[in-house]
Amino acid sequence: MALLVDRVRGHWRIAAGLLFNLLVSICIVFLNKWIYVYHGFPNMSLTLVHFVVTWLGLYICQKLDIFAPKSLPPSRLLLLALSFCGFVVFTNLSLQNNTIGTYQLAKAMTTPVIIAIQTFCYQKTFSTRIQLTLLMVLLSGVIAFMVNLSIYWIIGNTSPVTYNMFGHFKFCITLFGGYVLFKDPLSINQALGILCTLFGILAYTHFKLSEQEGSRSKLAQRP
Repeated sequence: MALLVDRVRGHWRIAAGLLFNLLVSICIVFLNKWIYVYHGFPNMSLTLVHFVVTWLGLYICQKLDIFAPKSLPPSRLLLLALSFCGFVVFTNLSLQNNTIGTYQLAKAMTTPVIIAIQTFCYQKTFSTRIQLTLLMVLLSGVIAFMVNLSIYWIIGNTSPVTYNMFGHFKFCITLFGGYVLFKDPLSINQALGILCTLFGILAYTHFKLSEQEGSRSKLAQRP
């Protein structure tokens, strides 16, 4: 009974983290686009504001013992820092110069890269059914301070692939929001791409849960 309660509690924590990331991620996309379109605020200045507020927020979280900082060798830390800086800078630059649809489309193409990295660098394997669901996400690409913290939390408690699949759900919402708020064109091909993405997400979730239940059953049957 206690094991079941802990499992349900863990699922609720992950669901709450995903919902939190969903809300703040969509909020920052629309807010940044609004600042770029209607106020012409410089991209680099806005990126600097993001880094400063994120650093301040992380410092406060550390003092409140929300998480424990870890030390890394300077060589590994430098590569991680440069990668994250490039991610933020080029993300804001893409949002400034492209429509929200194009911006989200570029982000959707990170999934096959994540799969390749996990496969070739970390020897992680994916079943054929999981790989086929990712084709729907690829098809959608052909057819048509709080954010950063929640990203790390989700990756730490789930997996990079789960985070990217969840990101495609945000892609659908932000694409529709761009059409409503900024009058970005929404063609039939883009609408079909949204449907393909949603189908791929649902299929991935279904098969992933089925595989997890199968693994638990095998463990339970062992003497």
